[in-house]
Amino acid sequence: RRYLRLSEERDGPGLSLAAAFRAAASQPRRRTRCAVPPLLWDAAGWAILWGVYLVCALSVVVYARLLGEDETEVMLQSWFAALGQTFLLQEPAMLIVFAVVPHVASFVFSLPCSLGVLNALDDWGVSVEVLEERVGLLLDCEC
Repeated sequence: RRYLRLSEERDGPGLSLAAAFRAAASQPRRRTRCAVPPLLWDAAGWAILWGVYLVCALSVVVYARLLGEDETEVMLQSWFAALGQTFLLQEPAMLIVFAVVPHVASFVFSLPCSLGVLNALDDWGVSVEVLEERVGLLLDCEC
């Protein structure tokens, strides 16, 4: 089997892109045994999703039958409180943190004293290479 290099240059044994496509088109096609159509994958995904929903709904019904009316109401209120905490407090806080951290890091590491802190950490034997790499990634972030 010969592997082709897809490049426009003709430096050495490589072929141009057009020649590589021609060579690939001239090869006989191998038949796959069982190609699953994309529609079947989509249907399987939706079936799994609805299956998970059905299991969750049945668990609520089972809990409701086992616990009784008052305990079920308390359980559902606690579930809704947990959802509210997640979507009203934690998610917005994380979005704010992810939006603000690059700006704060660029400000902090632009201060003249930040280089002294990194040098002091390096003198104490604390590895700062990973920190410098992460800060570089934060500062390159386009916000």
